[in-house]
Amino acid sequence: MHDENAKKELEFEAKRHNFVRAAQLAASCGLREEEVQNFRAMALWQMAAVNRNALGTRILADEYGYSKENVKHILETQLERSQRNSKPLKSRYDPATGRYLSFKEWMDLLLKNWNRMVVKNEGNHSYFKRHPRETCRAAR
Repeated sequence: MHDENAKKELEFEAKRHNFVRAAQLAASCGLREEEVQNFRAMALWQMAAVNRNALGTRILADEYGYSKENVKHILETQLERSQRNSKPLKSRYDPATGRYLSFKEWMDLLLKNWNRMVVKNEGNHSYFKRHPRETCRAAR
């Protein structure tokens, strides 16, 4: 019974494009690892390309146990698949740099600053903080 409810909730969240929650549900439902990885890839893509949230991308990557290289591979693979939907790929204003960046430029900056995002674990929560703003401004 619980599995059926969880699978219905998974379908509901996937239809709503809430891929972070869908990835959590997929892992808890006992789906095949390939399906779980697919939801996790969609969640990373959504956090990175759609939301342009660097810290959120890093938090998800750490939660999923992905390295910087794994994230780069996943985002590049999703980028190739998403050429038809160009809206997330268009240039957007990035407050950290003060410039408009394409997704590719933003992704390069994310990966360049990957190790500058520091994690601090407290209980069940992870908090990320950036190094001083000068490191972000230097990317201009």
